[in-house]
Amino acid sequence: MQKHAASAEASGVQGTPTFFVNGVRHVGPFDAETLSARLLETRAVTERQGT
Repeated sequence: MQKHAASAEASGVQGTPTFFVNGVRHVGPFDAETLSARLLETRAVTERQGT
């Protein structure tokens, strides 16, 4: 538990829920539609970069 708490603190997490998309903290609404759109955007960028 302490390891998770330290990781959360280092990531700037101040409460739950906190979402990360591709290692980047998501700031903004966390409803299903918004998160889905963010995931699709990240996927498109990743595919364009060929990674």
